[in-house]
Amino acid sequence: MEMDIPYVPKLLHSVVVKNPSDEMQGELLQIDDAGTSISDAILRLRIASHTLIDLFAGYSHAILAASSGRGGVTVLHRDISTGNLLVRGSQPFVIDWGLGLCTHESNRVASTTPRVGTAPFMGVRVLNSQPKRSCVDDLESLFLAISQCMWRKHGTAGKSYSSLWENCDLADVLKERKAWLSCEQAYLEFMAVDNAPQELVTLLKGMYGLLFSTPGENIYSIGAKPEDPRLQQFKAADWVAVFDGAKGMVVTGDRYPCLDRLRAFVEGGECFDNARSSSGKRPLDATKTYPQQLKAVASEKPSKIPRLTAASSSKVGKKENKGRYNFRARGGKENLG
Repeated sequence: MEMDIPYVPKLLHSVVVKNPSDEMQGELLQIDDAGTSISDAILRLRIASHTLIDLFAGYSHAILAASSGRGGVTVLHRDISTGNLLVRGSQPFVIDWGLGLCTHESNRVASTTPRVGTAPFMGVRVLNSQPKRSCVDDLESLFLAISQCMWRKHGTAGKSYSSLWENCDLADVLKERKAWLSCEQAYLEFMAVDNAPQELVTLLKGMYGLLFSTPGENIYSIGAKPEDPRLQQFKAADWVAVFDGAKGMVVTGDRYPCLDRLRAFVEGGECFDNARSSSGKRPLDATKTYPQQLKAVASEKPSKIPRLTAASSSKVGKKENKGRYNFRARGGKENLG
């Protein structure tokens, strides 16, 4: 079974490597060129607002498609960050699904305890160690990644605020996050992106509203409740509407291929909120990472292994990588030729 997730780079080669001395094991993947990180691209290149809006819509599409439950499997990325959001030309890519979590639960909510991801981009429920995770947590990480990009490019608040992006102490990150996102005004005051194009500010405000303005809730209650209250009113169409709202403020630029593709996907009824599975299949072990789960499923039913593929990828030749790799004890790797 293949998961038809858009904006995943084509996989060229993969190999499992193991260090016999310490039983450390990992997987090396060689993927097609996916460009540079969105953060570096925004800083170094002149990217028009309409292109950015379209790129951000593409990232959202990948998250929603992964969590759609297509084929009875829901995949959560769990490490959406600026380093894993790439762009080549005007094409977005989401990479590094190694911490992904997949489940067969019909409600598409996975149960897990570890706090995994990149600290500045972890959602408030992840930082609070809440066990129930969904695509909303990945979308929150996307919002934080876009926020950092806009702050680095347009922010005028000074470097004293940079601790929010550089701090790796999860308790401190959670404390700062709650203060920063306590209300829209606090969020915008921190961002200080008055010089940013208004269509991008509108996009940020719209995403903030979807994530933290659920009626009767705020960032404190969202992070504290065992069940994510945002799921009760989650609609993928609302995310399309936010992108459309930003698009409507753009004076130039009439091509939005990623946004159009996202809209078609949502209207097709396969999203998290629309195409709920009633298969009742047993969930995979949510304490394991995505690669570990694949191995567990393979030992039971090899034909049922979910596989992430680029939706438009073609078959790759059988040329093998003859290089040998060794993982060091701390996770590094050395090419031994």
